[in-house]
Amino acid sequence: MSDLASSSTVAQVAQNSVFERFARAGYVVSGLLHLAIGYLAIRIALGSGAGSADQSGALAAVAANWAASSRSGSPWSRLW
Repeated sequence: MSDLASSSTVAQVAQNSVFERFARAGYVVSGLLHLAIGYLAIRIALGSGAGSADQSGALAAVAANWAASSRSGSPWSRLW
């Protein structure tokens, strides 16, 4: 495939409205993920939880929260 044909294909994909919507949705999801991680980091830093903070305890807490709240609605309802 020539460089001209490949650059024209790239331009067509970049101008596609579906591609643009997926890209924007990706930015939104990335932003929400950063906000959630920041919120959890602030809660840990301020000491709003009980006990010590380590990776295994944090993962177990998130997994337990996810499992319990996924049965009763939003998986994030107990975090907020």
